[in-house]
Amino acid sequence: MTNLEPMSSVAKPESPHAKGRAVARRLLAVLLLAFSSLLFLLAGWTNVASSLAGSPTATADAILAVVTSTNVRHAVAVKLVDQLRKDSRDATSRAIAQHRAELIVAVEGIIADPVTQRMARADFIRAYDALAAHRSERIDLRPLIYRFTQVMHSIDPRIPLKPTGLKHAVVTIRRHNYPLHAARSFFAVELILVALSLLGTTLTTGFLVRRSRHQYWALGLTLGVPALVLFGGGLVVRSGVRALHFSDPNAKLIAIEAAKRISNVFVVTSLLLALITVIALAAWYVGRGRRLRRPALPL
Repeated sequence: MTNLEPMSSVAKPESPHAKGRAVARRLLAVLLLAFSSLLFLLAGWTNVASSLAGSPTATADAILAVVTSTNVRHAVAVKLVDQLRKDSRDATSRAIAQHRAELIVAVEGIIADPVTQRMARADFIRAYDALAAHRSERIDLRPLIYRFTQVMHSIDPRIPLKPTGLKHAVVTIRRHNYPLHAARSFFAVELILVALSLLGTTLTTGFLVRRSRHQYWALGLTLGVPALVLFGGGLVVRSGVRALHFSDPNAKLIAIEAAKRISNVFVVTSLLLALITVIALAAWYVGRGRRLRRPALPL
């Protein structure tokens, strides 16, 4: 008998070919997971675009929410009154300038009126549909404008109930808008991107990532990083607009309120992606536990 150790206890050196295959497998896994993460991020961006401009109703509601908000209503009223003064003739322009403060308060009330909001929403939806369908459309804004001039006339009779010669009272749409044309399919595109991302992530993790701990990290980072990016993007949108310089303080108020609404959409989308990440990790944990508890097949 010799004192040689059993063959099973002798460590076999890893061959250069095995090392090369392991490095190639890790590199391929990183590339595929990065691509899946990019698809998940694109799905989040698509959800943001769909929430803001995916349909005429959603877009109209988003714009009206900004215009009619308490913080912005005064700024919008100021810009409307000033624009009407610029577009009016001398006598009407002087009357508007004389009662400007009182007119602004009255216009604020008309902006908050449900009838005004319903008319504005209808005009906007017509414009959206025309742009998305690539057709010409003539939108008469005079009935909406007369809602404001009527209350202005009650303050100063020199302001006509239905002023003539107003600029921008009739808008003609002739241009094509391909982003709006594609916006109607945003939801379907989002679902496809999420499905491809989840499929790529799970297949790559299952076939190319060997250790169980690394598998959870691969899933969590691939799906979690896009959620963090969108959450950070929402914060950047809000703080970035606040940091911009505006020559018109009323325009800045409107921009800040719009940025706040957009930021909220980013945050909600990031939370949705985070929820999908948690569900994917839980499903992976349950599925792996079932595989480990499955009895071996008899030979």
